[in-house]
Amino acid sequence: MKKTLLRGVALLAVLATVTCAKVEAQCYFGFLSYSEVLHSMHEYAEVQDKMAQMREEYDKEQDRAEQDLSRQFAEFIDGQSTFSVNIMMKRQKELQQLLEHGLQFKQEARRLLKDTEAELMRPLYAKLDAAIDSVGVEKHFDFVLNTDNNACPFINKEKGEDITEAVRGLLAK
Repeated sequence: MKKTLLRGVALLAVLATVTCAKVEAQCYFGFLSYSEVLHSMHEYAEVQDKMAQMREEYDKEQDRAEQDLSRQFAEFIDGQSTFSVNIMMKRQKELQQLLEHGLQFKQEARRLLKDTEAELMRPLYAKLDAAIDSVGVEKHFDFVLNTDNNACPFINKEKGEDITEAVRGLLAK
């Protein structure tokens, strides 16, 4: 029993030594602001321009629909006293349909804009991720941190490296 106990103690000592060695091992990492680099890409500006044009088109159409609704509502109010019951009900129904169509269009436009922006941004994210991977591999990092949204309020710059400019340089090629 003493031999088993001594073997167990020896095994624990070996495990403790290995664990301490792992804790003392040096981690080397990179860090950057993902959004800062993304926003500095020329493709990002192109996507934002396309999105602004699309928003403007949808806004113009929404304005046109609202003006049409306002015009028809004004005509309804002006003629309300002279309309027969059937015509008044028909006009009320038309106004209700215009209002519903306008709301549906607005919701659909929001969805389409969101989907289009995601589709346009997908290749930019892929390109940026590939550049980060490339710099990470080249510099033999254990990992790369994204510092956006104050995710890393403190970074020991002796153990990590700001790779913002390296990634930007790779993307500019």
